[in-house]
Amino acid sequence: MIHGIYAIIDLKLVRGDLCEVTGDIIEGGAGIIQLRAKEASTKEFLEAGAEVKKLCEGEVLFIINDRVDVALALDSDGVHLGQDDMPANVARDILGSGKIIGCSVHSIEEARMANEESPDYIGVGSVFFTSTKTGVSPVGIELIRKIKEEIDIPVVAIGGINEGNIAEVISAGADAVAVCSAILSSDDVRAATEGLVSIFKKAS
Repeated sequence: MIHGIYAIIDLKLVRGDLCEVTGDIIEGGAGIIQLRAKEASTKEFLEAGAEVKKLCEGEVLFIINDRVDVALALDSDGVHLGQDDMPANVARDILGSGKIIGCSVHSIEEARMANEESPDYIGVGSVFFTSTKTGVSPVGIELIRKIKEEIDIPVVAIGGINEGNIAEVISAGADAVAVCSAILSSDDVRAATEGLVSIFKKAS
C-alpha cells in the first residue's frame, strides 16, 4: 500500500489551481498524496482538503500532514505525524484501526521509538538538503539502510529527492519516495510526476 511516488502538496508552494495541480499529479502516476498546510488556518486547510480528497477518492491514498483533527473531519485515508505532533498510538485511538498513520524520524533511535507505537510506515529524512525545511541537516541514505535492517514496516524517504538522486534512495531500500519541490516547482507537474514514477519503477 505504501509504495511508489508519494507526492506532498504544500499549499504555499502550489502554483496555479490546486485542483489542476492535484489532477496532474494523479494522472502522472503518484500513488499517495499528502496535503501539507502549515501556514493555513484550520478552515483553509479543511476547504483545500475537501477539494483534494474528491480527486483522490478511488484513485490514490490521501494523507493529511500533522493535523489529526483535520484528518478526522475529512475522513482522509490517514495522517502523517512529525516528532512534535501527537503520538501515533494516540492518533490511532482517535482515527481508528483502518487509517494509515506515518511518523517522521531523523535517526535510528527515533525510528526505534516510533516503531513501538505501531505506525503503518516511517518517513525518513531529510535525506538530502531541501529548501522546504529550514535548519535541517541531511541524514543521508545510510540511515534508510539501517532502519530497513531493523524495522519491518515500509520506509518513505523524504527531503531533496529528485530525478537525479531518486535511484540511489530506492537502492538503499526505500519502499516509497516522498517528493514536493521536484514536482510543484516544475512547469509541467504531470510530466515531472511521470518522470519520477518511471525511474521508481525501473529502479525497484
